[in-house]
Amino acid sequence: MAASVLDALVAKFAERILETGTHVGDDFAIVEANSIRDVCRFLRDDPDMSFELPVDCTAVDYRDWDQGAGRVPRFDVIYHLYSVTKEMRIRLIARVGEDDPFLPSVRDIYPGLDWFERETWDMYGIRFEGHGNLKRILMYEEFEGHPLRKDYPHRVTQPRVPLRDLPDADIHDAPLGPQPKPPGFGGDPLWRGEDAAAPAEVAANVPGLPGPEGNIGGA
Repeated sequence: MAASVLDALVAKFAERILETGTHVGDDFAIVEANSIRDVCRFLRDDPDMSFELPVDCTAVDYRDWDQGAGRVPRFDVIYHLYSVTKEMRIRLIARVGEDDPFLPSVRDIYPGLDWFERETWDMYGIRFEGHGNLKRILMYEEFEGHPLRKDYPHRVTQPRVPLRDLPDADIHDAPLGPQPKPPGFGGDPLWRGEDAAAPAEVAANVPGLPGPEGNIGGA
């Protein structure tokens, strides 16, 4: 990506951009967590930016970073954005602490990040304020804890959930209606076994296969 995008972020947001750089080929900007909405809106709407495609939102837990000493703030929330028109990508990083990890949701700016924010909440316990539907997406609602946190127990028993009553009749008992017949069998039961007779239209085209009248196909 052109360095002008990182320069534009620094020029626009000044001290709210904490750091910029390049890592393994991707340009990144570390953004003050409370400014993530303003930065995302600028990158989407400014014609010189045009980052219209949200690719991903996830998190990294640095609890055991630096030989177990950990890092403060503990979590990185990471957004990957891509400009289809300009063929550029950028990684935004917002850091949040462990006591009450939260930052503003960008769901209304990038609707495609809806489920990614939910997944990040589900796996790491990071809240996205203003999301509107922040509930688990991989685990069930009664699940306790957040399994991608470094302090999640290796061996833990989760509460069992009773089977829920469906509001309507069990879908497995509902009639399926007319079903398509296997091609070539004309509605006859499926032919099984060497001693059973195959339908005539099948036996006629398969050498050595006995048909309904005992005729051998291909003879």
